[in-house]
Amino acid sequence: MTVWLTLERVELGRLPTLLSELRVVPLVVAVAIFPLAVWVKALQWQHLCYSATSARLGDLFTATALGLTVNNLAPARLGDVLRVILGAELAGLGRAQAASSILVEKLLDLLSLALLGLALVPFAPLPWQLRTAVLMTALCSLGGLAGVVVLARRTSASQRWAEYMLARPRFSRLGLTAPLGAALNALRRFQHPRRLAVPFALSLLHWLLNAAMYHLVLVALDLSLPPAAAISTLVATNLGMALPSSPGFIGVFDYLCVVSLSAFGVEPTTALGFAVVVHAFGLFLPPVLGLVLIGRDGRLRRLLGFDRGASSFGTAPAG
Repeated sequence: MTVWLTLERVELGRLPTLLSELRVVPLVVAVAIFPLAVWVKALQWQHLCYSATSARLGDLFTATALGLTVNNLAPARLGDVLRVILGAELAGLGRAQAASSILVEKLLDLLSLALLGLALVPFAPLPWQLRTAVLMTALCSLGGLAGVVVLARRTSASQRWAEYMLARPRFSRLGLTAPLGAALNALRRFQHPRRLAVPFALSLLHWLLNAAMYHLVLVALDLSLPPAAAISTLVATNLGMALPSSPGFIGVFDYLCVVSLSAFGVEPTTALGFAVVVHAFGLFLPPVLGLVLIGRDGRLRRLLGFDRGASSFGTAPAG
C-alpha cells in the first residue's frame, strides 16, 4: 500500500538522471559520519549497563552494528534480538542485563526523537499527524521511563508479585520466574533518574548525527533546505519505523520521506531520490561494517558459527 502511495505521484523516468547528478563530496562525508553514529549508540549502551566499564565498548559497537544490519535487512526488528544475544555472549552482559538495557535505550531514543520533533513545531511546517505522533510518543516514553524507575525502586516487591503470579499452574511450566527476576534485578541501576542523563544526551547526539547525514544527502541533491527539513524527515521516518514492518522498511520509509519533504516544497520525485540514497546507506553501510568486524574478531566468528573448528568461545582469544 505504501509503495503504491509513494509511486503514484513520482516520475520514475526522471529518477536515474536525478541520481546520476548527485554531488559526491556530501555523500562521502555522510558515509564517514555513519560509524561515528554507531559508536555513539554503543557508548550509550555502555552507560546503560551496571557500570561504565562493565562491557568493552568495542564489543558493544560490534553488537550494535550487526543488530542494525539485521534490522535493515530482515523484518520484525530481529536485529534487536541479535543485539541481546551478542550483548550477552560477546560483551558478557548476560541476557537479562542486555535486554533490560536495550529496553531503556529504546525508551530514551523515542523520548529524545519526540523532543526533537516538538522543538521543530514553532519553526517548521510539520504535518498535524507528525505533531500528534511526536506528542504521543513523548508522553508514552516518559511514562515508560517512569515505570522503569518505579520498578527499580521496588524491585523486591515486584519480584514477590511476579513470583506469586508465575507460581500459578498455567504459568509455572513456562520457567519464567528466574529470567524475570534477573531482568528486574538488572533494572536496579535506574533507581535514580539522574543515571539516565548521560544516556539521554548520547541518544540526542546519535539522532543529530543521523540528521546531519540526512542533511548531507539533501545537499547532494542540490536542495537548499534548512536543517529543520532533515530533522523533520528523521523524526517522521524513525517514528514510522519504530514498529516491525517490511524487510528494510521498504515502502514505509520511502512514503514517509516523500510526505515529510513535501512540507518543505520538495516535489515527490526528488523526495523519492532522497529516500533511495538514504535507503542505500542503510542497506549497504551496516553490512559492510559488519563484515569488517566479523573478519577482525575471532570470538565473533566462533559465536556466529564461521569458525566451527576453533576452540570454545569462552576460552579462545580474540582474533
